[in-house]
Amino acid sequence: MMYNELKRIIASAIASVALLPLIGAEWRVDSPRPGVLELANDSNRWGGLNGFDVLPCNGSNCIARKEFPLGKLPAGSLEKADKVYLKLHIGVLDYSRDLNKEAPNGLTERFRIRFDGGGELVLNTADPRLPARSATSNKLNDWVEIPIDKLLLLNRDKIAVSIAKIDDGDDFIYPSVDRNVNNTASSVSRDGGKTWSRDWNRAKHQRSGEFMMRLKLVDSEELTGSWRVDSPRPGVLELANDNNSWGGLNPFDVLPCNGPGNIAAKVFPLTKLPTGSLEKADKVYLRLHIGVLDYSKDLNKEAPNGLTEKFRIQFDGGKEIVLNTSDPRLPARSATSNRLNDWVEIPIDKSLLLNREEISISVAKVDDGDDFIYPSIDRSVKNTASSVSRDGGKSWSRDWNREQNQECGEFMMRLKLSSVGEQGTAEWTAGHGIVGDPEQLFAYAADEGELFRLELRRHWDESRPLALAFATEPDAEFSAVDEKGAAVAFTRNGNTLSFNTGVPFAVECRNGKVRSVKASFAPAREWPVARPDMTPEVSAPAGVRTGAAPSCRIDGSTAILENEAIRAEFQLTPALALKSLFCAEVNKNILKAADETRLFRIHAGGRTYDARDGKVTSVKPLSNGFQAVVLLEEPRLECTVSVIAERDELRFKLDVTNRGESGVDFALAFPHLDGITLSAKPEDDFYCFPFGGGIIGGENCHFRSAYGQNDAWWQMVDLFSRTSGGGVYLRGDDPEASYKFLNLRKGKGVKHPDLYHLCTGTTPGFFESEHHWPHALSEGEYAGMAIDYAERPYAPGVKVTLPDAVIGTHAGSWKAAMQRYADWAARVWPPQATFPGKLTGQWNYRAGRGLGSPLWKDGKYDTSYQGKHHKRPADIWELCSWWTLSRSLYWKLPFEEIGRFAKDPWVEKVLVWRDPATGEKVLSYALGDYDGYNPQWGGLPAFRQHIRDLKNADQVALLYYDAVLMDASAKNAKMVPEFAVINHQYKCAPAHDVANPTTPPGIVGKFHQYAMCVNAEKFADYTIDNVVRVVEETGADGVRLDEFGGGGHLCFSTMHKHIFSNEGWGNPVLQAVAYITRGIREKLSRSGKEVLLLTEFPGHDMLASTLDGALCYDGISRQSFARPAQINLLRFYFRNCKLFEIIADAGDDKPAPWDLWLWNAIGVYNSGEYPDHIRSLLLDNNDAFDLGELEPLVDTVCDGVYANRFTSGRKRIWTLFNAAGHTVDRPLLKPEGSGDVHYVELTTGRELALRDGLLSCRLRPQSTIAIAEYPRLISLKDGKLQVKEMPAGAKLVASDADGRKNVELVPGAPLPELAGTDRIKLVDADGTVLDIRYRDSL
Repeated sequence: MMYNELKRIIASAIASVALLPLIGAEWRVDSPRPGVLELANDSNRWGGLNGFDVLPCNGSNCIARKEFPLGKLPAGSLEKADKVYLKLHIGVLDYSRDLNKEAPNGLTERFRIRFDGGGELVLNTADPRLPARSATSNKLNDWVEIPIDKLLLLNRDKIAVSIAKIDDGDDFIYPSVDRNVNNTASSVSRDGGKTWSRDWNRAKHQRSGEFMMRLKLVDSEELTGSWRVDSPRPGVLELANDNNSWGGLNPFDVLPCNGPGNIAAKVFPLTKLPTGSLEKADKVYLRLHIGVLDYSKDLNKEAPNGLTEKFRIQFDGGKEIVLNTSDPRLPARSATSNRLNDWVEIPIDKSLLLNREEISISVAKVDDGDDFIYPSIDRSVKNTASSVSRDGGKSWSRDWNREQNQECGEFMMRLKLSSVGEQGTAEWTAGHGIVGDPEQLFAYAADEGELFRLELRRHWDESRPLALAFATEPDAEFSAVDEKGAAVAFTRNGNTLSFNTGVPFAVECRNGKVRSVKASFAPAREWPVARPDMTPEVSAPAGVRTGAAPSCRIDGSTAILENEAIRAEFQLTPALALKSLFCAEVNKNILKAADETRLFRIHAGGRTYDARDGKVTSVKPLSNGFQAVVLLEEPRLECTVSVIAERDELRFKLDVTNRGESGVDFALAFPHLDGITLSAKPEDDFYCFPFGGGIIGGENCHFRSAYGQNDAWWQMVDLFSRTSGGGVYLRGDDPEASYKFLNLRKGKGVKHPDLYHLCTGTTPGFFESEHHWPHALSEGEYAGMAIDYAERPYAPGVKVTLPDAVIGTHAGSWKAAMQRYADWAARVWPPQATFPGKLTGQWNYRAGRGLGSPLWKDGKYDTSYQGKHHKRPADIWELCSWWTLSRSLYWKLPFEEIGRFAKDPWVEKVLVWRDPATGEKVLSYALGDYDGYNPQWGGLPAFRQHIRDLKNADQVALLYYDAVLMDASAKNAKMVPEFAVINHQYKCAPAHDVANPTTPPGIVGKFHQYAMCVNAEKFADYTIDNVVRVVEETGADGVRLDEFGGGGHLCFSTMHKHIFSNEGWGNPVLQAVAYITRGIREKLSRSGKEVLLLTEFPGHDMLASTLDGALCYDGISRQSFARPAQINLLRFYFRNCKLFEIIADAGDDKPAPWDLWLWNAIGVYNSGEYPDHIRSLLLDNNDAFDLGELEPLVDTVCDGVYANRFTSGRKRIWTLFNAAGHTVDRPLLKPEGSGDVHYVELTTGRELALRDGLLSCRLRPQSTIAIAEYPRLISLKDGKLQVKEMPAGAKLVASDADGRKNVELVPGAPLPELAGTDRIKLVDADGTVLDIRYRDSL
């Protein structure tokens, strides 16, 4: 062979090849990704195109062969694989370009791949998959994947695969050789297969190595199992495997990239897309969740250079897109912007994806400078497709966070296919309604009489103009607002409105009759996700209970437990497992994937173990149950599991003993139930989860909340089926209310970030996040429930006993499970409050009196705020700063140093003022003593009289008390540091870190005062006695204990004894708080008087059982997409503890957002208050709202409108909240009333008429109305008032909407004209309204 290039590369190789140390060519099975196996023995190191690192093949005599040991593959993997490939590292060279430079003939020949046994594949050298050097290409050898028939490999121990040219010509093939490994499986024939050599390079004194051939097996189901195809709107598909859950800007949730060395890559399985969808798509986008940071603002603060650099998006195959870091689409943090990572859509060429099974896309900086890019990582999912290179692509890792013991997750990259057109239209015409709106832009359009109103869905591209053309009178007036009610600007040309900035939600037209409206816009590529359905229609149960008595039958390796509702089968050897769980009401075994249930999981040393990893060493029968001892070898833990069948539940118990020779730290999940499917279709499975007031829905989700941190208020999770008519619950049977986490997962992937919410404990000083394990439930296709407990250390021989847990079943929705749990809680923790009591029927709760201004004015206690005649009437008043005021600033600083508190302006503006009796400066919020009662104001006698005055004004008198804070100037500060909190993790808010003490180390200061340990036994007992003293000597109706009910601080002080150990399952503060409130209650009850006890937070059900009431932050701290309407189930199922909602942005000058309060019929604390007309309707109907039977989330006949029902013996009231996202004006309710009744919408007084058994009303979005059903007692006959029934003591009154003006009427007398009174009420002797008629309806 005389070709010049061949001679050159051989000569070069002989002269310059450097031999590297050999490594053994051991066969191995790699798994580059889940679902992919590769049988290989090369090291993937190719020395380049030279005479020894390739085998030049031309003609059929030269053959490269390799023998594969199929027995090395995992058992069953070949059978399970649906695709098999031969991977070749190879290249093709066309030498016709040397023989005939003017007219090379190109790649025109063939070669064969042959399998011993007779099968062969013939390929053209022009095959586009092959890297080639020719007149039109210059690509060196690379990996090529050739599909092969799996049948060629089945039922064989080994197979030999050979490669050779078929014809002799000017096309050469060059199989690559890896000479960094010893040759154990490769051989060469140069005589057409007659003889073979494994040492073909010996004559040239060179090693032979191994041909770079591999077998690749693909299990597509496993490979693509984590992937899904979403449709965020019609005409759009998204290929994704992340949960859209980003943990924020930290080292583990982004990959910092600067310079071309760091590369983020992800492989997309294009076969997951529906057949033909890629071909049909008009546009294709790469969606990146990414951010850009310009560090020049830190390097040169005076003159930052801005975003001046570039990064590339590269597709395997060589194509790339280069973007500037200043691209306006990119969220950036720079001198002129402060946007964190978000989704960005980059258009890409569809041809890059066509005719491929997968594509790898990578992101990296082009240049090294001061602009960093930060591709986002979703660590809520396991990594199956993402990898990182830190050396410019030479090597890759799928586990790049391992050194930090962190999960890697997936890069947040998606492929988006769109067939949405460029122009959208929508039209409404009078008399016909919405007549053309394929993009569903118009959510509501109606002539409402005094105005025309149009509401829009966010279905247009908001970066482009929206035009609305109205057909109406020329002098019509228009206005537009966004979803929050703020005005949105527009330009007007005639009656066409153009919106170029802002996002209008509602457009109103006045002073004109609208005949039509037409919209012109660019359609959105993505629509907002539909909100979850909280009230699915639930079918009748598919099955019934059997009536079977509890029993357990042990038969060899199986135990079967049965009762009237459940039949469970357990495997007892060699490992313990729950194999089936039959639930009577749904009439099926609900464990569709039983292997996913692990019973218990233990997380230790970064690894997770479960019941399947241990060996059952003994089984002992119990009464209607069994006990199995499971021994884990490493860590050596003995786990004793007991399961007992009760009447209709299964009880689970677990003891864990450290049988090792050294201590071990571990977290636990028990019970662990997974692989659950209740319905034939996953979308028919729904849940109720304890996060704040509750999450009810059916969307895929993953939730974890802390019971004992004011996060989960009860310890029960429920799953139910709307089609099978029943469900199953997991309940913690834990009377001690120990700290734990409730877990729920449904399906893989979530539609909205709020559907993935794992409480992970990230508040230093409140609990230690490193000891929490948020992944007790792994990702999975089905539903799962678990209870998990925080990590703690166990010495050798130590045994821990977990709280019991039970599983049970029910018919219907979650309500049956919730009631069952509430009944259990009431038995375990009987409510200690008097019900009904002093808080019953009280709605407006105002506080802070005395804090920002003194209680004393003009030589006496100020009573101007008292009485329900006040312009902002309060039913409850909480007095603050009633104790003797401090004559110094915090930390005993003089008032002259108030400038040191500039970061906390509240101190100077609110808390420091002059005592009106002495003229001296005082500090009103210095806590700790709660005595003295300001002698300069008359001391205790004067204050007691002030309390009596308040109570005589028919208002509840409460006192503020904070047992957590202790001012340095207080007499009781002598308890510091002995009873102070010591916690080295706690970080004080900067605004409150002024002269804070640093000794002893770890002492906690907050709000400029010491934090005391309420879990210190002596301090807790002191608090009990002190609160009792204050209430008894002041005569107040009760106290509110500020800060109580929240998570509280962990305390590690050795200077005092703790009531509840910090070494238990997390933070014991709520247990300590319940100890204190129970102690106060017991001592105060001896007087026989009703004394009110409230806290800042409800905490959880055990604490709530000791309380009369609590403040509640559910409305502001737990707003979530997962909660379309923020139901508060604590209010409905634990009603002895009255809740008062608090919200941050309402007050004297801003209307209170009362709609959600009224919907839950809940009190309001110091955040504005109920408007008079709403407070009046509550007071009129206390018999239903506060004393009646309560049922949350009853049926309505309008999607997105949710109703609660309040029933007394005389009336029914429904509160309806519109969460549909737009105005509804249609039937809402089917009351199915009986007798002579009528219906009134109470917020307006309008009479509603039944039509076809339905009640209709117009209801704006995020608004509440109240519909009451009254007996028809009031009527007008011949102009005279008639009353059908007049109970003793009742009276007939004419009233205004606010209830401030009331004029008594005489039954039988003519109805007088009384200005300002539009409601006629029949009021019982107790003030309850028996019937109400709007004057115009009579």
